[in-house]
Amino acid sequence: MDNKLFKFRDLKIYCDNNSLAQDARFYRTVFDSSEINYLYFELTLFNKAFDSQDWQINGHIRCHKLKDGRKDKEMANLEITNKVAKDLNIITVREGWGMEKKGSYWEKGNYIVSAFIEDKLVGEKSFYIEGDGAISPTLNPYFRLDSVKLFNGSYSPPNFEDRKYLKKFNWATTQYVWVEYKIANKLNTSWNFECFINFYEKSGLQKSQLRKYYLVQPDKKEFSYTFDSGWGHDKTGTWKPGEYSVHLVCMGIIVAALRFEVGDEEIE
Repeated sequence: MDNKLFKFRDLKIYCDNNSLAQDARFYRTVFDSSEINYLYFELTLFNKAFDSQDWQINGHIRCHKLKDGRKDKEMANLEITNKVAKDLNIITVREGWGMEKKGSYWEKGNYIVSAFIEDKLVGEKSFYIEGDGAISPTLNPYFRLDSVKLFNGSYSPPNFEDRKYLKKFNWATTQYVWVEYKIANKLNTSWNFECFINFYEKSGLQKSQLRKYYLVQPDKKEFSYTFDSGWGHDKTGTWKPGEYSVHLVCMGIIVAALRFEVGDEEIE
């Protein structure tokens, strides 16, 4: 296909087909087999023929299980045949595959999904399926959350000994609001840690979303890991006076939520 008609934008994966604002979904790269009946793949392209011409897109979305880092068993081969109207600036293609019973098709392992337009590879995304159980509000088979703290810092966070943990931030001096979270590993096997850090304003509007991914190595049971995720700008003023909250979300479950304030002073 003539690539003058499109430009690759993104390739995402999700297992919950519930529609969110702006017709988005809750995209992830780490899942547990017990929560999956169907996996869905979303390919988005920029329409370079916007306001110029209608055309048709043809291709495939293919998913493979990996073995020793290489493509092995083909899990899905989904045909793409979409008409693209000239008034559409973003092309969205969604396809899914699986079985009705959760845990019966998508098994523990590492996977890669590939998108092809006219047999030309345009994008790929790796994702991971665990098998030790889904995280719930009452059970977390993977880790224990030991602490969540907030501190101010620049784009590069300060060393641990130099951090000042706050409940209230001074808007005139705040650059990035950093979230420090410490987990203790519950498993003796390797697994994939993915955490979304969502900042919200008092009204409930999302201010920012950050993602942290880490491959936990085997033979590290009870080992502690400390992660940092921050949002803001080196120039102060991004955080205006007001009330905020931050949520930590793993496998679609809120594992921690903190409220904090930005005002005219700092309070530890």
